[in-house]
Amino acid sequence: MITRWADTSAILHNEGLLDQVGTVAISPLTLSELEHIKTSSDNEKLKFFAREAVRNILATKKFEVVIDNNRKIDKLLKKYNFLSNINDHRILCAAELTAIE
Repeated sequence: MITRWADTSAILHNEGLLDQVGTVAISPLTLSELEHIKTSSDNEKLKFFAREAVRNILATKKFEVVIDNNRKIDKLLKKYNFLSNINDHRILCAAELTAIE
């Protein structure tokens, strides 16, 4: 059972995330962003945190990668026309869709 959602920033900057009870849902976009940071960031500390985050996601059962339904996300982006088509807003829509389903 999913108890909360996390985006890329939450995973990178919340060291106690794994200590909390329950499963953390993430979007495939979040995983993609972490992979990108691991290899392209100029900030070595940030690259380290991204590598650690990916290891934790793969090694623990605390994370559930929730498959995005792009059609439904696109519909929500149109419904909430103040949201633009960027990763952060797509992750928010995926979280809302998961809560509805």
